[in-house]
Amino acid sequence: SRYGPMQDNDVSCLNNGVQQVTLKVNPGNASKLRFDSDSGLPSHFFGQSCAVGVKIIGKVNEICTSLTEHGCDKSLLSDSWISNHYRWIIWKLASMERRFPHVLGGAYLTYPRIITQLVARYEKELRRAKRPAVRMILNRDIASSRLMILCVSQVMR
Repeated sequence: SRYGPMQDNDVSCLNNGVQQVTLKVNPGNASKLRFDSDSGLPSHFFGQSCAVGVKIIGKVNEICTSLTEHGCDKSLLSDSWISNHYRWIIWKLASMERRFPHVLGGAYLTYPRIITQLVARYEKELRRAKRPAVRMILNRDIASSRLMILCVSQVMR
């Protein structure tokens, strides 16, 4: 592969610059991740203590402010939309960084990248009103045989 072999152990990730907190990100806690506002790197999960004097960002109102600064219409943004997409983007970026630490370690899961991806989703879903494939299938607007890639975040027993 052009990106080299995938990694699946914590030691390799840490040696390649992946933050300790990035190793702990999962779909259930991703929305609680907070970032250092100076470096843009993950700092800790909401509810955990952080270093004194570190300015933290990652609350919904701060994300909304960042999105409006990037040209998004605040009237189209809801807290639930921001929280949902913030969660899934964080999980995706953390997973990519863990799997390819030698290329992405310590540089992929960043607050600016999250904002960039949120702006792209805003443009696609809210401004251009392009619905996800699953929603179009459920609304019977397209055939269920349509090709798509889905990601399983949890298996419930």
